[in-house]
Amino acid sequence: YVLFQEGPFEVKVKKVTAVDDHQSFPSPAVALSSTNEIKTLIDQTIQSGGGLYDKGYQELCIALYRSILNTILSANDSGATSSIVSDRMKNIICSGLQRAETQIGSKANMAWTLRYALDAILEEMGFTVTSNEQAWRPDPTMNEYQCIGVTTALILYRRKILTHLIMKIMQMPRSHRSQIQMMSAQAKQQPRRQASPLFLLY
Repeated sequence: YVLFQEGPFEVKVKKVTAVDDHQSFPSPAVALSSTNEIKTLIDQTIQSGGGLYDKGYQELCIALYRSILNTILSANDSGATSSIVSDRMKNIICSGLQRAETQIGSKANMAWTLRYALDAILEEMGFTVTSNEQAWRPDPTMNEYQCIGVTTALILYRRKILTHLIMKIMQMPRSHRSQIQMMSAQAKQQPRRQASPLFLLY
């Protein structure tokens, strides 16, 4: 997330752990005291994410948009008399995240779905957005997409890797694909081994 951002920074890798399946962790709860604070957060995210998208870093744009949506979803109210993040806003976020997950084959569609979810939050809070008002918007009254804020979505990346591998295999010459099929058939006859682990970095 530090690409193209100004100012000094440092990155500390605390641990690298091999895991057998995808894992997600609850997002740290941050304090949001007003709708203006949420608007500033979203505006800055769209500015950074849009710049990454325009430079061809669509995956980083998706990660940035997804991260801020999960942050807002997990936010705590800070001295507010009423809930800053309403149930309607949570419905918008969950609906946007769920829709983006079904668009794993298109980075552009995923990025725009998450962007439209951010726009919908701004509109729900009474602010005007500059993007296409006729574009898709999550329905804030639909609460069928219950979710919680998480820090990662490794299952999406696993699906993406598998899809990428399948596409690469299909692009190979027929003779190469035949060799892969033979190797796959031979591998099925071997004793089952433990699944290759994913690596979790945090």
